Amino acid sequence: MDDYQKTKAYWDDVFAKMSSSLRDVDSTGYAAIDEGLDWIGCKDGRFLDFGCGSGMMLLRLAKQFNAECVAVDLSGEALKTAEALFALSERCATTRKGSVEILGEMPEQSFDGVILSNILDNLSLEVASRTLEAIARILKADGRVFVKVNAYLERPALEEGLEHVEGPLYQESSGLYLLNLDDDAWRSLFSPLFYCVHEHRVHLGAEGSHVNRIYLLKKKEGRA
Repeated sequence: MDDYQKTKAYWDDVFAKMSSSLRDVDSTGYAAIDEGLDWIGCKDGRFLDFGCGSGMMLLRLAKQFNAECVAVDLSGEALKTAEALFALSERCATTRKGSVEILGEMPEQSFDGVILSNILDNLSLEVASRTLEAIARILKADGRVFVKVNAYLERPALEEGLEHVEGPLYQESSGLYLLNLDDDAWRSLFSPLFYCVHEHRVHLGAEGSHVNRIYLLKKKEGRA
């Protein structure tokens, strides 16, 4: 299934309301996220944020490494927000609206690093797999990837407000999808194309009650 129109509508609504609260910042506010982004960074490198949202993570790379930045999102409102955030810091990013098909239009080995923050786990397993294959193709040799996904849910939490779609895929009433994979399943998905170099947990929100998982990946030798 490739129908993400409800997802697009949800994020269009979120980001349409965000423009008035934007501010220029140097940090995401979470040390584990900042450190993970810095790990994929390199001076004067070229970076892609696929599913960029507000663009805050990509902006950190722009500031820390004088990076050339490309932002892709399904939501046009997210891209407007990212453009506005970059403008606040007097920087710019190339923005493109679309999904995994856009990755196929990008040249091979054209990026030093890629951000995949809460995007793989909002896709079906098949589309997530295709996305990783496309990312490996456009990454340079030894290219690096920052991956962040939601916590793995077990019953009964999994049954609260989520509708089962297929396999490990669930959908919220908002229209957002959740690809509910445990750590071993994510590692198995990464392993044909990437080494998983580091894994972290980050506690988000005012009370740190919302946990995300961070995987720092490095492209395997000889992968197209």
